[in-house]
Amino acid sequence: MSAFKNKPSPRLPSVGAGRRNLSIRFWRCLPWLSIGWIGYLPQHAYAALEWKQTVHEATVKEGEDEKKMTFAFVNKGESPVTIKSIQPCCGCTTAKLEKRFYKPGEKGEIEVVFKVGDRKGRQEKSIVVKTDDASQRQKVLLLRIDIPTVASSGKQVG
Repeated sequence: MSAFKNKPSPRLPSVGAGRRNLSIRFWRCLPWLSIGWIGYLPQHAYAALEWKQTVHEATVKEGEDEKKMTFAFVNKGESPVTIKSIQPCCGCTTAKLEKRFYKPGEKGEIEVVFKVGDRKGRQEKSIVVKTDDASQRQKVLLLRIDIPTVASSGKQVG
């Protein structure tokens, strides 16, 4: 017993100091720990619709009641994409899609019909395409249509 009495007792850190040291060590190591986990994260496949063109410009000829155009696209991603909806901005424009689900590499097109009616001058109409594609949830397609006015003499005025 006497041998234990002669040795000085080791200095023990207070409870708060131990937590502080642990906290500092944790925060210093955190960036290295998080980098190590990056390799274990799942690699998500993506879908990506690539449009041939997103703006169509056209001029209505005399006597035409409607103008038809198509917006072509291809799924350039690694996973399928679903087109959830197609919303024309008004009743004078309709949009029709062949199908809703497109596999990687698959092509498709949206057929758009603009009804001239009694409209004159430059018209700009939009179609909003909504998909489940995480990189681009919605895409706006534009129609720019020039409708010439016909003078009473029968000549077209641009």
